Amino acid sequence: MPSLPFPILPEEEIEAPDFQPLEPGWYTVEVTGSKDKVSQSGNDMAELEFTLTNGRKVWATYNIGFPEGSDVLEMAKRLVSQLAHAAGFARIANTDELVGSYVQVYLKIRPAKGDWPARNEVSAYRSAGDSAPTPPAVAAAKPNSAPWAKAS
Repeated sequence: MPSLPFPILPEEEIEAPDFQPLEPGWYTVEVTGSKDKVSQSGNDMAELEFTLTNGRKVWATYNIGFPEGSDVLEMAKRLVSQLAHAAGFARIANTDELVGSYVQVYLKIRPAKGDWPARNEVSAYRSAGDSAPTPPAVAAAKPNSAPWAKAS
């Protein structure tokens, strides 16, 4: 088990992170996670994690275990389909396939309710287009060289 190279700070010295919701609008994100979950009522859900370019994270949960034809399932179908198309997929078998994709999400603010503070909520998706980061270039192999041969 690793040893900590520093002492634990007293509580009064720990600055609380700012969890204020971001302003409503379009944000470029990477899909960084996908989890299967079960709701309190026992319905299957898909939870997706998105990481914004500033490092903040937001999540979207879709109720995919409701009966066919229910409004809840129809909303999940529309939004997951919108996300898949924004990521460049015509079809997917599960949400894990979306991990690593860059898209834009529209964040709105869900007002505080009871003990729950105001928070951001993903309400739409679109292609990231030119705002997606460019992957690093891969060096081209020398023509007529074996891929396992050592570079000279």
